[in-house]
Amino acid sequence: MNALSFIVNRGFLPVLFWMAAVLSLQAQEDREYRVVNSMAEWIEEINQWPDSVYFARNLEVRFNPDTDRPFVTGKGQILGQKPESDAILTVINKPVILWGVRFPSFGISDDVILKNLHFTGDFKLFQLENLRFAFHNVTFSKLCQVRLIETKFYLGFFYCNFERFFNLNNPQLNCRLVFKGNAFQRSVNISSHDASPSIHMDSCSIAGYFRLGRDSHVSTLSLTNTSAQEVIINRGSISNSFEMFNVSLDRLHLDGSVLPTANSYVPFEQISGKLGVCTDQIGSRDMDCYQVNSDGDLEQRENFDRLIASYTKLIEIYRARGEKDSYNACYVEMKELETKKLRHEYRANRSFDSFFTLKINQFLKVFSDYGTRPSKAIIFSVYVILLFAAVYLFFPNSWDSQGRHRIMNRYRFFMKYLNRREGMHAIYLEDKSERMRSYDEFKAFIEDSANSVPWFFRATALPLYRWSVAGTRLTASVLNRVDITKGKWNEVPGPQRWWKSILLTGGFLLALAYDLCIKML
Repeated sequence: MNALSFIVNRGFLPVLFWMAAVLSLQAQEDREYRVVNSMAEWIEEINQWPDSVYFARNLEVRFNPDTDRPFVTGKGQILGQKPESDAILTVINKPVILWGVRFPSFGISDDVILKNLHFTGDFKLFQLENLRFAFHNVTFSKLCQVRLIETKFYLGFFYCNFERFFNLNNPQLNCRLVFKGNAFQRSVNISSHDASPSIHMDSCSIAGYFRLGRDSHVSTLSLTNTSAQEVIINRGSISNSFEMFNVSLDRLHLDGSVLPTANSYVPFEQISGKLGVCTDQIGSRDMDCYQVNSDGDLEQRENFDRLIASYTKLIEIYRARGEKDSYNACYVEMKELETKKLRHEYRANRSFDSFFTLKINQFLKVFSDYGTRPSKAIIFSVYVILLFAAVYLFFPNSWDSQGRHRIMNRYRFFMKYLNRREGMHAIYLEDKSERMRSYDEFKAFIEDSANSVPWFFRATALPLYRWSVAGTRLTASVLNRVDITKGKWNEVPGPQRWWKSILLTGGFLLALAYDLCIKML
């Protein structure tokens, strides 16, 4: 058993990693690379490696066009293409640990793309030095871990399958990390402390969570057409842009994060009811999620305040971007949580102040959705008006006697009309005689006083008189024209009674309906 096998089998491999990291950073500029002349030769070397783990440091794997076309290419356009269904995966049957590795580019392109591979054991890659590097249609059956990469432009994973955890930690340069069409059977962890890479994830499925490491900082985080159980950005910092579009998830954690207010796009409809607080502890692998699902959750003041702070963070983003619908929906959901908290506090400590505050919040919810829907306030006011109209209709009030007398007078008018020879207009003028007399007296008073008062009073009073009597005279004229009995009812010929009865009944009901409307108004 050689020294490396002893270290691996005895569990000292992590110590070896960190010792190698220190040494490699100290001698980074003086690296000497062991050269493997082709990808096919390198794969055979791994599978024939005498130890249980393949470990290589400062390795350069070159391209041989005669043997390597099944597993490597420099044509970047294949990255946007789904792999062929009959593509054969070349199996690599040992855990692989690479520390300091580069794949020289070939042709006119800087792209180097490893494709159609299957790593059956752990795959750990440290200090990758290529300008542009990607994996296409690669399966990782165990842990896939990438650390301290020195890729200048981008590192990509396209249509790959990760059956265990995927970790990408602390890239050394501000490169683009691109994920498209990947299937993650577990969770994804990405952290960055020494640089500010951009992360772009499109059309991926994550069975577990996507997590930006604590205190990590990236320039861009873009999640598009992706599903995940949870998205966790606890205490992470995003400096340039943050986008979540068409993302399906169960929970979103933003506690303590720094987001670009003017350049974040997170439609609230896709995260409504899903905000939470990740309560993991530093140095612990355990993670729990805080959401308000019971009264007991409301008693956790610190977590509740952190959850409200997440809503406030989103509200500021929606306000800055003018996203009205998302702003209103987010604000209403936050106020609902506050109302639940007020209800819980009132039950625990009943006082007028807590009762009044709770009822004000509940009223604002019903009246206008906490001020986010002014139109709802108008609709609510109409309901109030109709309610009080019904109260005045069915309960005694100061106008009630006048309303009953109005309906009684309507009956009296029609019955008087049917029992007298005078026309309908004559009976109408008779009922209005007292009012008309007062108008005539007013006119006579004006004429008698014409020479003793300024002309203004006579000039304005006479039009007032004419306007006052015009309605009565017009109504009398109309009634005279529509009078159908022309005498007493018992003198109407029998053949005419049936249709005249229908017209009279209809006219009475219309007048009665008018009286009821006036009473309600």
